Amino acid sequence: MKLSNSGSWPSGHATVGTMMGIILSDMVPEKRAEIMARAAEYAHNRVVGGIHYPSDVEMGKISGSAIAAVLLSRPDFKTEFEVARSELRSDLGM
Repeated sequence: MKLSNSGSWPSGHATVGTMMGIILSDMVPEKRAEIMARAAEYAHNRVVGGIHYPSDVEMGKISGSAIAAVLLSRPDFKTEFEVARSELRSDLGM
């Protein structure tokens, strides 16, 4: 088996999962607890699978939170976010 030459810190999966969890839970705040629990489970599975150390995942969560905050503060992102939010909520019957 060839070992990966990519870094382990921070976990990219935890970063992206956390970022997407935050953004999605801002679209559907009624489901925030469930969405963020799934994002945390997704990140933790990297430790369970032996891919990352817990510190890699924790830093991924911090990175994902920071990236989400930056995105949510950008006017261009906010415009697209509102379109996606409306479409998602409509599709969910909310």
